Amino acid sequence: MDCLNSQMLEDVMKIRRLRWAGCVIRMSDSALPAAIINCNPEGTRILGGPKARWLIALDNDVRKHIR
Repeated sequence: MDCLNSQMLEDVMKIRRLRWAGCVIRMSDSALPAAIINCNPEGTRILGGPKARWLIALDNDVRKHIR
């Protein structure tokens, strides 16, 4: 039962991420969320865990739903 609930939670998160991406895409470039998503920061990151990027997760979600 726990495995089912975690899968449902993951599906809900994917759907909401895709829905939010649609809202951001329709925003003007001067809107803060669109500006943040479209920016490309320079420099290096602090050593540690892997780069967790919202756009990479979104791309993975889209690829899974298109197949």
